[in-house]
Amino acid sequence: MVVISVNGNDYKVKTSWDEVTAKEAIRVSKIEVPHSILTGEVTKADQIKNLPAYYGKVLEVLSNIPSDVIDKIQWSERTVFFNEYLKHFIVDLASMPDNIKPIEKFEFKGKTYYLPKNKTLGDNKIPYFFMDTMTFTESANFTMVAEDLKTGINDNFLIVIATLAKEKDEIYTEENTVNKSILFQDLPMSIVWGVFFCIIQRCNEFANSITSHLKKQLEKEIAS
Repeated sequence: MVVISVNGNDYKVKTSWDEVTAKEAIRVSKIEVPHSILTGEVTKADQIKNLPAYYGKVLEVLSNIPSDVIDKIQWSERTVFFNEYLKHFIVDLASMPDNIKPIEKFEFKGKTYYLPKNKTLGDNKIPYFFMDTMTFTESANFTMVAEDLKTGINDNFLIVIATLAKEKDEIYTEENTVNKSILFQDLPMSIVWGVFFCIIQRCNEFANSITSHLKKQLEKEIAS
């Protein structure tokens, strides 16, 4: 968090994923990105109008600056604020952050939530082995959600987190999942990213295990 001065008044701007909630990240993802950002071809109109308009919308979500105050900030100042404090959020949402580690559990609002683990059977890893059938079936939606995440974090991923992340001995019910997905709108994005990478890691472990198993079977067949 940093404090910036606008027209003689001080305001707070978020600078870390620890400070940004899932709900805020979703709001930012839903803001239409100017075409010039995607192509890199910036015109004078983009520089003084289109891009600053976008910067202002992002700034409104990730700061406590009122919208009427943002409207009065000069385009050059908006550009400085965005590049200095907010640009990295947009880059991460587009390509995923590279400094987040997978997590196996997290604490939120006084409760501890655990993510399911793989189980090693021989040389093979079974994904989400310690998970009831209903939860596993519901979590299969992650493949679809992962595709959606290519265009930004979204509400569907909160459903996946609510499905997978459980308190000890918690039994899956649709009502619990819906309630938790609403609660998890306030999760810090550092936790959301950690869950995302945990799921990716579990899937990769399973894929590597299957590949290794098939390779060994093929080697046996060739040797015989």
